[in-house]
Amino acid sequence: MINYEKLLKLMGGDHSLADKLIQSFKVNSAELGVHMTELFKRSEYALLSNTAHILKTQAGYLGLKKLHNLCKDIEYYSRNNLSPDDLESRITELRILLDEILSREPFNN
Repeated sequence: MINYEKLLKLMGGDHSLADKLIQSFKVNSAELGVHMTELFKRSEYALLSNTAHILKTQAGYLGLKKLHNLCKDIEYYSRNNLSPDDLESRITELRILLDEILSREPFNN
C-alpha cells in the first residue's frame, strides 16, 4: 500500500507531482521488471543493478517497503556478482510482487 502522506511530504506538498510519480510507477514498473529478467538472462549485471536502483528509488518514494528491499537486494547482488541462483529467485519474487502491487489501488484503474 502506498504511503501517500509520506509521498506528499517528500514532494513538498505538491499533489500534482505526487500523482505524476504514482502514474510513472504504474506505467514503468512492470516494464522494468521484464527488463530486469532479460538483463539477468544476458548476464548484464551492471545494467541490472542500475535498473534495480531506479525501481528501488520509486518504491522508496511510494513507501513500498517490501519492493524497495527486494530491489535493494537485487541491486547489491548484481553489482557484486553474487549467487546467480539467489539473484534469479529475487527477480522472480519481484515480478510476482509487482503484479500484486499493480492489481491494487491506485494502480488498477
